[in-house]
Amino acid sequence: METAVETVKLSDLTPGSTVVLAGPEEGKDYQGNYNVEIPEHKGFLVVMGGACYPKAGTRFDHPNLAAAADKVFETRAYWPDGRKKWYCHAGRDFYFVVPVERIELVKNDRGYSYIPALIDGTPYRFSVSGGTHNGWTDWLRVQVHTHIDYSQKKLRKLAESALPPAECKERGFGFDLFEYDRKDDFKGVLAPFLCRKAAKKDLEVHLGYGYKYGEKSGPFYLTDPEERKRRSWLLEDKNHQGSTWTPSRVRATWNQIDWKKTAEANGIEVPEATTINRVGAVKPREEDD
Repeated sequence: METAVETVKLSDLTPGSTVVLAGPEEGKDYQGNYNVEIPEHKGFLVVMGGACYPKAGTRFDHPNLAAAADKVFETRAYWPDGRKKWYCHAGRDFYFVVPVERIELVKNDRGYSYIPALIDGTPYRFSVSGGTHNGWTDWLRVQVHTHIDYSQKKLRKLAESALPPAECKERGFGFDLFEYDRKDDFKGVLAPFLCRKAAKKDLEVHLGYGYKYGEKSGPFYLTDPEERKRRSWLLEDKNHQGSTWTPSRVRATWNQIDWKKTAEANGIEVPEATTINRVGAVKPREEDD
């Protein structure tokens, strides 16, 4: 038999206050409660959920969607010795305006920068900043992120708990977004997925800055479309004029390939990062103070 989850409704908590969700945890270097600071909200939170290209979630739309923005997500993992390693993902963030009456914070579950919450009974983790203040305190904000790899089904579930843009405007609630200022980075992260999807024999490939083979960085040509499944590609130099010391074939790892130049050479369109906002404006980045 499952134990009932103890929660507290966000609508019952005073904006600007701090709530204790759990007592001290034995064995931690810092002593004290697990706290969450409640933002000065106006009865709503903007809950964001993301999807990664080229998955179907990035094509999500819904009448209750307030805004959406392409961007580069950065995630980290750890080597066995504890060192961090970082990954970049081309993705799309979706913004939903959710009334606080539909949000509950879960008690006795110490999130430590990932606040446990329920929205209409569905569990989420709010990704926030936190630190050792009176134990551990997480700072919930009016705009809060949940996850970056949602399916359309999970995004639809979140949308069903949100208000439609017209009602947001009627209640006087909206927000502005700024144009994404890393559009080149976005195309650079997205291009490899599109090139690998379109890979075929004799796909023209160019190596990135600083990488050369036989005094040239391209063009080389993909020897076999099955190579796209590997972390390195076997390429052929069809204009090879070197000696046996520089054979006509070379194996290049993914990070040695200039994916944007490769996409351009093969007529593969890499879309620009776009932003839509149905409850406010999309401003040029230079207006951001």
